[in-house]
Amino acid sequence: MKRYILTLLAVVLPYFCTFAQMTKNSIEIDASSFAPVQTDMISGVAIDKIGKDHSNRECARIKMRINRMTATEIGELSVRPRGGNVEVMKCAVAAEGNGLIIELTAKEPTTFYITHPKYGDSNEVSLNLEGGKEYKLNAELQYLQPIVVESNVAGADVYIDNEYKGQTNENFKLTVSDIMRGEHNLRVVHGALESVQTISVTGSDIHFRANINQEGEKSYWVVFKVTPENAWLEIDNENIDLTSEGVAQKRMRNGAYSYMVSAKDYHTEFGEFTVKDNKLEKSVTLKPAFGWLNIESSGDLAGAEVYVDDERIGTTPIKSYKLASGTHNVRISKQMFKSYKATVLIEDNTPLNYNPTLEPNFANVTITTDSGALIYIDEIYKGIGTWSGQLEAGSHVIEARKNGHRTTLREVVIIPEDGSQSFTLPDPKPIYGSLTVTSTPPLATVLVDGKTIGQTPITEDVIIGKHNVTVKKDGYNSQSIAVTIEEGKEVAKHVDLAVKTTTSTTTTSTTANKANVMIAYNYSSAEVYVDGNYVGTANKSYWLNYGVRYIIVKSQGYYYGMYANIDSSTKQVLMYNAPKVYNPQLNVKPQSATSITPKKNYSSKSKHTSNRKKIEGFNIGISLGGSISMLEEDEYETEGEFNLGLAWRLWRHNSLFNVNTGIQYMRTRGINFLTFPVVLNWNFFRDEDGGMYMGLGTEFSLIFDPLQKEYYGRAYCGTAYPFVYQLGIGLRDLDMSLYLKYYSFERFYMDQFLSLGLRITYFF
Repeated sequence: MKRYILTLLAVVLPYFCTFAQMTKNSIEIDASSFAPVQTDMISGVAIDKIGKDHSNRECARIKMRINRMTATEIGELSVRPRGGNVEVMKCAVAAEGNGLIIELTAKEPTTFYITHPKYGDSNEVSLNLEGGKEYKLNAELQYLQPIVVESNVAGADVYIDNEYKGQTNENFKLTVSDIMRGEHNLRVVHGALESVQTISVTGSDIHFRANINQEGEKSYWVVFKVTPENAWLEIDNENIDLTSEGVAQKRMRNGAYSYMVSAKDYHTEFGEFTVKDNKLEKSVTLKPAFGWLNIESSGDLAGAEVYVDDERIGTTPIKSYKLASGTHNVRISKQMFKSYKATVLIEDNTPLNYNPTLEPNFANVTITTDSGALIYIDEIYKGIGTWSGQLEAGSHVIEARKNGHRTTLREVVIIPEDGSQSFTLPDPKPIYGSLTVTSTPPLATVLVDGKTIGQTPITEDVIIGKHNVTVKKDGYNSQSIAVTIEEGKEVAKHVDLAVKTTTSTTTTSTTANKANVMIAYNYSSAEVYVDGNYVGTANKSYWLNYGVRYIIVKSQGYYYGMYANIDSSTKQVLMYNAPKVYNPQLNVKPQSATSITPKKNYSSKSKHTSNRKKIEGFNIGISLGGSISMLEEDEYETEGEFNLGLAWRLWRHNSLFNVNTGIQYMRTRGINFLTFPVVLNWNFFRDEDGGMYMGLGTEFSLIFDPLQKEYYGRAYCGTAYPFVYQLGIGLRDLDMSLYLKYYSFERFYMDQFLSLGLRITYFF
C-alpha cells in the first residue's frame, strides 16, 4: 500500500516525548524535542566513534528510527544545512532495522532542513547540539488519501499536479489512491479539450468532478497574481477565487476582457486584457489607501487620551495606528490641560509623526487654615493645616473640617493665567454644650480629656462630642466617667468619691497589684466600663486591679455585663457571651470573691466556644418533616420524609445576610435523594443573641433508586433543582426553620410534589 509522510514524532529519551505535525507537503520536526542521550543508554554504540568535521569541530550523532518505511525510501531522505555553521559528515541508512544516521557539526545553534525528493523540505530545525553526544527521534508514515475523480467523458486522461494518474472508466470515474491531503491541480484531458481546476483534498472531501466542454474553440490559461492576497478579483463582473498566496487561474477563450481588483484600505484598480492563442500571466499590486499615525509620550503628552474621528484609540504613546488616507479629526485630552483639537492629513503608505503641544489648564494653589483642621477640596481630603498643589481651572469648593467644630468652606475660581493663587480659610468655629459636675466631697478637681477645667461644683462650656471626665481629690479614689455633649444642651453628672484606704505596704510601682488585661468583644467601637468607670473601647488592653471586677460593654444601644476574677495570670477577658443587662447600673460596686460563682475562667488560656465569628468547617444538622405529593391525576397524597446531613452556616448567626449550605440524605415516597442545599437567608430581626430570617434558594438533588418499580418499569437515576423557601430562627448554636420545597420532574413517575417540613440544626 502506498503511503506518505504525515508526521515526524520526536521522542526525547529517556523521559520526554513530543510530536510535530506535517504541513502541506513537508516534514515537521519539533526542535525542542531533541535532547542528549547518554552513551550507556544506547547499547552497542560508543560516543568516541563520532568523529570531527573537516575543520576539526565537534560533531553530534542523530539516530532516526523510521516506522513503515523501506530502506530505499529512507535512503531518499537527506539533510540540507542552512548557512555555513553546519557540516554534514554523514547521512546514511542504518545497517540494522529501519533507521537513518546523521552526523552534524555540534555548533550552537545548529540549523538545517530534512528534505525528501517527493515531499519537499521540512520546517527549519534549530538545535543546541553538543559534540560527542547522541540524539534520537522516531518518524512514522501514514496512509495516503484515496480520491474519486468524475467527469462527463469516458477514457479521459487524468493528471494531478501534472502527473498522469489514468483514464476515466465506462462510468466516467477514476479512483486515485495515493494523493496527499491538501491543495492539488486537477487536469482532465480528452483530445484537444481539457478541464483544469484546483481541488482541496481532506479526510471527508474526496469526490471531485471535472467536466469537459466538448463544444467551442480551444481555451488558454489566464493567471493573475494579486497583492494583497486577500483582495477581490472580478473578470467581466464574475468573481474569481484567489488562493491564499493571492493567485487566480482560469482557462479562457480568445477575446478581450475587463477586470477589477479591490481590497479594503487599498485603491481599486480597473483594467483590460486580451487572450490570444497563448497563456496570459498578469500581476496586479494595489496601492495602499492608508497611512499610520504616531504620537509620542513625552512631556505634557504622557498619558494623554487620544481620539480620532470621535473614537478613542488609546493613551500615548500611539504607535503605527493605521488610518485611511485623507483628513481626520484628532482630539487629545488630559487632566490639567485644555482639550486639543486639530485636523491631520494621512497620506498613502506614509507614517505621520504628530506631536502637538498641550496648553496648561491649571494653577498652583496654596490653602491655609487652622493648624489642626482637615482640608478638603471638592469632598476629597488633601491635608492638615496647609496644602499646596495644582488645581484644574474652574470652580472648586474648599473646606476646613474639625471634630466638634463648624466646617468653614469657600467656593473659589481657579484661573490658569494667574499662575499661582493662595486662599486662607477661616478657622472652624467650636460648637459648645454645657457640662455640670458636682461631687461628694466638693472642691474636687475636674479634668476633661486630661485637661483641668476647675473644681466642683462647676459648669463649663465643652465642645460637643464624647469626652472622658475625671474627678479627683487628695485622699479619695479618683473616678472617670464618659459623657457625650450635644449642642446647646447641658449634661449634669454627680460623682461620689470613696475615701482611700491606708495600707502598710509601700507601693513601688503604679502597676503593682494590677494586670494588663485585653477586654475583647465583637466590635472594637463598643464602650467599656470597669466597676462603673468608663475606660475606653473594646479590643484594647487596660491595667485592672487584682480581684473581682464588674465589666460592662455597651454595643448598639445594649449593655452586656459580667464579673471577672483578675489576677497576675489574667491576660484577656472575653465579653463575646456576656449576658444582657436590661437595667444597667454603671456605678455598681464589685462583689467579693466569695459572693459570686465564677461563670468561666476568662484568662488567656480559656476557650470560649461561642466565639465563632468565622467559618470553621462543617457542622452536623438533622432534619425531620413531611411532604405532600401532587400526581398527574390531581390526587393528593401525604408521605413521610426523613432528612439527615451536614450543614455549613457562613457568617455569624446575627449577620444581616447568611448562607446555609451542605449535603443531606433525604428519603420520601420510597425514593432516595442526595441533596446539596444552597439558601440565602435575610435576618429581618436580629440582635446579639440571634435573629429571625427568611431565605430563598435551591437544593440540587441527585435521585437514585436501584429497584425496579412496576409503575415506571425500570431503575431511575437523575437530577432535580427544587425551589426552596424557608422561615426560621437562628441562634448562636441552633437553627430552627420551616421550609417549603417544590420538586418538578420530567421522565419520572412523579410529575411534581411539594414538601413542607421542619428542620432543626445544631452547630458545634
